[in-house]
Amino acid sequence: SPPAPPLQVAAAVSAQLHTLNTNSRYLHPALPAYTAALLDTLNRPNRPNGCDVSGGSGGGGCGDGGGTAAAAGDLELLYLVCSGSEANDLALRIITANHQPPQRPGGANGHHQAHNQPPQPPLHVAVMAGAYHGHTSALLPLSPYKFWGPGGGGREPHVHVIPCPDPYRGENLDGRAAGLAVLAAARRAGGVLAGFFAESILSCGGQVVLPPGYLRDLYGVLQPAGVCCVADEVQCGFGRCGAAFWGFHTQEGALPDIVTMGKPI
Repeated sequence: SPPAPPLQVAAAVSAQLHTLNTNSRYLHPALPAYTAALLDTLNRPNRPNGCDVSGGSGGGGCGDGGGTAAAAGDLELLYLVCSGSEANDLALRIITANHQPPQRPGGANGHHQAHNQPPQPPLHVAVMAGAYHGHTSALLPLSPYKFWGPGGGGREPHVHVIPCPDPYRGENLDGRAAGLAVLAAARRAGGVLAGFFAESILSCGGQVVLPPGYLRDLYGVLQPAGVCCVADEVQCGFGRCGAAFWGFHTQEGALPDIVTMGKPI
């Protein structure tokens, strides 16, 4: 009979330790095979039983972290990095590089000024209240869990914090309203909202399961406005959501532009 699941995991780890891979600049056949398998989980989600996803951003949730399939299919490129912090840092770099000429978040670009043209508005980023996205110098400003916590330096002007939905009390449940509000806040502050980072299930924010349709409605406002939406699955994804392999799969119709993950891969 086959070994029990824990022994299967131990056997797989042992087999990997016996695989010789010298410094070949990552030219190993296991990497593209693994990449294809990982992308398949992102783009072919499962539909669990017993999850009510028929409503809009009006409350409820999927219970026990379960969820239904998002309309996925456009996630095609995978970068392998060393940690969740590095993954989110790379996502931020991609967002800023997408604005030509590229600039750092919170700072206007000097290239246009050098050519006697009006400076571009600074890039702004939105996050959820209670969020933690990493410990690098670029990500701590995007982590209210840290910058509003003990020893934190407070919110920087280019960062906008969206109130955390509270399905229990019935507060902040409208994803569309949240998107419109944060776009307006960035405009009032003289910036352009370039990126939005959110865990698909808010972990450091209190293990909050988002209302059905919340991310779909929020992405639906931000993405047409040119905002890159990042689903941070470092803590909530990779098989930790019950029947849904990824947290954003619990939000029907929500398709992020970038999905980040951490060491479990």
